[in-house]
Amino acid sequence: MFEDEYPHIAHAIHAVETLVADYKARLAADEEGELEVRFGTMNEGKFVAGITLADMEKMIARLATNAAISTHEWVEHHDFFYAPTQTILNRQPDCGTVRTRVKFNCYNLDIEKVTVTKTKLREVIVKTANSDQAVRIVLSRERTIPEELLPNTTATSHVRIQTRKVAEWAHDSPQAAWRYDFSLTWAADTRSQAERLKKDAPPRYEFELELLASPYLQKHTDRYIATSMLLKSCDFDDKPNQRLLVRQSDFTSPLHTTTTTH
Repeated sequence: MFEDEYPHIAHAIHAVETLVADYKARLAADEEGELEVRFGTMNEGKFVAGITLADMEKMIARLATNAAISTHEWVEHHDFFYAPTQTILNRQPDCGTVRTRVKFNCYNLDIEKVTVTKTKLREVIVKTANSDQAVRIVLSRERTIPEELLPNTTATSHVRIQTRKVAEWAHDSPQAAWRYDFSLTWAADTRSQAERLKKDAPPRYEFELELLASPYLQKHTDRYIATSMLLKSCDFDDKPNQRLLVRQSDFTSPLHTTTTTH
């Protein structure tokens, strides 16, 4: 049905539908999951996240016209990435890189800190046929790490400063089903280097769309949600009705399988 109605995304629907089904299954099993769309371009066969400032301004303005979308003010946070300590590995043996996100809440005058480890499980890269514009749809497993397991001090491998604006789509439900994240990003090996970049260099402009855990997931089929995700992604393309090329990767496979569909 959806393939006939939207022929330009028809052969991408199944690939995204499998990610939605996997995401739902993991949430049902009480796993912490994340399914998000990252906007960018293809460069020499590799996906590069990021958009232009002009595109970001256009996207924010477009969302502001939708009465079902609520937007929030820009908020800054700092992400610190580092290798897991043995204490963390003893509790979570398959733990990857650890990320601690620190945000100052100017309303409560306190510091919010959340630490997680994220593992990329599967991805689908969807590229427009006649340009280098692309999105990467990523299913990840995200686990919160209890504060008592965190080291008092550690060396970071990467530091990211982001100023982010969030817009949420709820439609006929009090709980948001989709979240749009616009970020101004400066990243480096250390905090001092990242802060220097923020002072002296323009940011990287990033845009993500995330499918949230909400009643929306039970209300709609996997295929409906996959189609909606692709259509929302195409909404911000200069030529939204272009045919799409699809590349799938499964990082849970021992062989790390990748397939491409034209």
